[in-house]
This record gives sequence, structure tokens and C-alpha cells, in this order.
Amino acid sequence: MSTSDPNITVTYSSGTNEKLGTSWDVMHVVYHREEHGVQRIANSFVIARDLGGTIIRKTDIILDRWEVVRTKKCCRLSNGALRTEIGWQQKEL
Repeated sequence: MSTSDPNITVTYSSGTNEKLGTSWDVMHVVYHREEHGVQRIANSFVIARDLGGTIIRKTDIILDRWEVVRTKKCCRLSNGALRTEIGWQQKEL
């Protein structure tokens, strides 16, 4: 994905989560920023969607905790980018 900042690249990884089960599609998005020739992680998030359209986001990587996304505000990163930009068709939040 291209961004307005040429020093930022975005990587998407899709798969499943063992604890959620196979009915969940999980997406991990990582923003990398190049500074002085070195790629560093600038931001990242993990979200998942089940067959019914429920969207959840990971809130704790170590304890594998998730919460349901109920509003558009919950989908925003600290830099204002929408987590929904990954192209999922989703229910009205």
C-alpha cells in the first residue's frame, strides 16, 4: 500500500488465530518507517472478522485479549488512519 509519506511502507498478513478458531479471518497490519536507511516499525495492529461480520481488535498481544469493535472511533489508529482501510466490507459501525 502506498502512503502520502514516501518513507512509510505497509505490510499486511492474513491468516487465522488458534484460540479464535478457523471461522475468524485475522489481519496483522504493520507500518514501517525508513529513517537513515533503517526500516523500523512505526505502528501495527491486529483485527479479525468472523463469518457473521463481527470485527474484533487485539488489545493485549501477550495475553491474547480481544475486544469487539463497536464504533468507527475504535477503528482509528493514533495517527488517524482507519483500520478499515484494509478493504473489508463491513457492517455499519
